[in-house]
Amino acid sequence: MLLAIAISLLGLAAFGDGWSTNLAISRGARETDPVAVRIFVTSTPTPATVYVRGGIVIAAESALALSLAHFHHTAGLVVAGLLFVQAGVHSWETFHNLKLR
Repeated sequence: MLLAIAISLLGLAAFGDGWSTNLAISRGARETDPVAVRIFVTSTPTPATVYVRGGIVIAAESALALSLAHFHHTAGLVVAGLLFVQAGVHSWETFHNLKLR
């Protein structure tokens, strides 16, 4: 149950990060996170690129987490904790992007 909550929270936080990234880029900002630039292949991605490629990454992370939890309960709990941390980072990035307005 903890893993399901972590994945849901991560999905919401990542969507907020993607939305705020699109908003900031539409107002002239550029993506500065090197990992995101690698995922998007540019520092000024289109909204479709942000949602599609970002969604693929989140889906892959969720599938990996569910697979680990299926085979090893403790690994599932550890991954759930890491997904909570990642959701927190996405939330922080959302607020940071909104301050760029």
